[in-house]
Amino acid sequence: MAKKIVAMMNDSELAVADYYLDGDYNYYKHGNMPAFYNSLDCLLVTSETEAHPLVVYEAMACEIPAVVTNVGDVSEFIIDGNNGFILPINASPSEFVRVITKLKNEEFRKQIGGEARKTILKMLTWE
Repeated sequence: MAKKIVAMMNDSELAVADYYLDGDYNYYKHGNMPAFYNSLDCLLVTSETEAHPLVVYEAMACEIPAVVTNVGDVSEFIIDGNNGFILPINASPSEFVRVITKLKNEEFRKQIGGEARKTILKMLTWE
């Protein structure tokens, strides 16, 4: 599904994302993950099943808005439209495109990302 979403965006900046969707993956050491997340404008997760999608919460901690399907415990962390976006598992690619297009607005994207970080700092602790 992610590949269809990228194709529908018709955005030259997403060409890099499309390249990685073809199976040419980079692996990052744990210490390099904050820099990786901070290179993103948003995180797109189109999973059909998850339990506790750590990648979503790591991105949120780095103030990166997440656009995700409603799997696992994401609805306990993400308030749709406030600190990220949750779409149904059967959402069409055009629904994802609609949300991602909103996030092209830098001020809006930073607002959502800031709320995402606040949520993670409040809800996830070492205790």
